[in-house]
Amino acid sequence: AAPAVTAAPATTAPPAPPTSNPEDCAAAGEDPGGQQPGRPAEAVYDAFVRSDPGCAQPLMTAEALDALFSRPPQERDFQGCTETGGGGADCVFFTPGESTSAIHLFMELTAEGRWVVTQVQETEG
Repeated sequence: AAPAVTAAPATTAPPAPPTSNPEDCAAAGEDPGGQQPGRPAEAVYDAFVRSDPGCAQPLMTAEALDALFSRPPQERDFQGCTETGGGGADCVFFTPGESTSAIHLFMELTAEGRWVVTQVQETEG
């Protein structure tokens, strides 16, 4: 008789956070008309919540990437973008249920028609 074969117990590792194709993320920044800063801002913030800096990297300066991803990920509601002058935009994400804390993604439109986050600021009150 053949010896009995027992399978090793199945181990379950926690699932890795979903990541996105960096090319798809980078495409969110393309805006030749310069009128859609919200799309890349939301792509960056979604990547932040997923702990996916590889997705956000093509849409941010190195300093902005470090400033955002040094914070603990937190779901926030996108409130929109306002023009800051000089072709820039301030895109704001508020904490649901409390209007006192917000993350501001300051965006600039490059000469190539791409939105890039150049500064991250958290405000209270």
